[in-house]
Amino acid sequence: FCSPPSVPSFMTASMAAEPAACMHKPRWFSEALAVPYENCCVRIAGADICYQLWRAREPPTGLVQAIVLVHGGGAHSHWWDWVAPFLSTKHTVAALDLSGHGESDRRDSYSFLIHAEEVLGVCRDLISMRHCSPKPWVVGHSYGG
Repeated sequence: FCSPPSVPSFMTASMAAEPAACMHKPRWFSEALAVPYENCCVRIAGADICYQLWRAREPPTGLVQAIVLVHGGGAHSHWWDWVAPFLSTKHTVAALDLSGHGESDRRDSYSFLIHAEEVLGVCRDLISMRHCSPKPWVVGHSYGG
């Protein structure tokens, strides 16, 4: 399921507020953060795995190539907020929260295998919604790679 974005529950009101020192962001950064996305979740191995979805804004004819972004350890999907909008001009982009991170459910134990299943599950969810070609590209940072 997907819904419009909101302030993530793991962010406090003070984190979501914009301090005066941050008022002078580069234009490209502000423009990137203004690109709309949807909050989505898919159930994988008993846990809701949440991801942000940016639909291709200028899709080519035919199926759109999807890119799935995976954060590093101790991080969350919002680390991609200023990167994904640039990729979503011609691609469908999903940035997921691995279990135990961000908006996704927690588990009793974690493994590389379960996190790999979560990435594959988001890929399958995108394909089932017919957002993209059947072979999404996966891009990972640090642990997510």
